[in-house]
Amino acid sequence: MRPMTKVTATLTLIRRKLSRLKELYVNEMIDLEEYRWDYELYTTQLAERTAPSAEEERPNFEAVEAILESGFRKIYDGMEREENRTLWRSVIGVRYKTLSPAKPRPQSRI
Repeated sequence: MRPMTKVTATLTLIRRKLSRLKELYVNEMIDLEEYRWDYELYTTQLAERTAPSAEEERPNFEAVEAILESGFRKIYDGMEREENRTLWRSVIGVRYKTLSPAKPRPQSRI
């Protein structure tokens, strides 16, 4: 079971409020006008939190392109094997941290 993140908890809370709002309206505890107003409020909050931001849609590759244009392949080919290994471990580590900050790093089974 995945641990619940703050965003997931917030989305669950808003959905629960929408469900309770519907129950209040169905049980005639609130009128249609109040239902519509609250429904609009909660659905707007839900849409804001579920819509992907512009930063998440397209990563910025300018730094990578600059490295490639500066003769990276020539430098890389001149590196020792251990230097190559260190480079790729640091790249993979940074990418892993960037993609999944909420997930703990898997333990080795050795």
